[in-house]
Amino acid sequence: SEAVCEQDTRCQFATDLCDVAAGRKCELAGCSVYQLNGECNADPRCTWDATLCTMNPCSQYTAELCCDSVTECSWDTSTSPATCQLKMCYSIALQSACGQNPECMWSAGEDRCVDLDCGAYAEACPCANRDKCFWKNGMPAQCTLARYGMCPLMDVAVVFDGSTRSRDAYGRHPDGLIGVLEQLRAWAKGLPLSGEGYAVADAASPATGATRLSFLQFGTDSNGSASTATGNATAGALS
Repeated sequence: SEAVCEQDTRCQFATDLCDVAAGRKCELAGCSVYQLNGECNADPRCTWDATLCTMNPCSQYTAELCCDSVTECSWDTSTSPATCQLKMCYSIALQSACGQNPECMWSAGEDRCVDLDCGAYAEACPCANRDKCFWKNGMPAQCTLARYGMCPLMDVAVVFDGSTRSRDAYGRHPDGLIGVLEQLRAWAKGLPLSGEGYAVADAASPATGATRLSFLQFGTDSNGSASTATGNATAGALS
């Protein structure tokens, strides 16, 4: 009950913004309960600001899709389990400081610092001015992340275990399957995907060096052991 929850100073009764329908529930209280720098920074929801422990504004979003739907937030898989964190570049207020960070770029449309998006550069010179970007003279020409600049077109198929055993806790993550899928999605977000559907047998524009990505699950919730691959889990979208 709410009364029992709030008897513990470490707890609060609140609504999960990612699951409003579930109603209010007992959860860890805000970051103000921490009085020391070390204990504050040990909580991924919190940040030590000079003398106070403040709440990361994105930490109120507790599910990946919900988190990623908020412009300034990103699902951070560097912690286990993953948490919703403020994008690094969105905390930079000055345009000059933004330009000095290789991970960031200044958005004239938003009038703020945002995460680097090489694809936003439509010409070779501004693309080449960024160390992490690479201009490809393909058809069409495009600016892409430097680490993928020399890659040929690739079809990548990822096969993962979806049996009941994969849903056990692994290390600090309470659900092994969710942990694996979080990492795969984080990796896929940076890929130069072609946008072609799975029904396209051959790549339509191999000169772009784009990637097509497919996921296959083996094992089911009712089968504790691995079985043969049962199908494509991308809802018809290879990339």
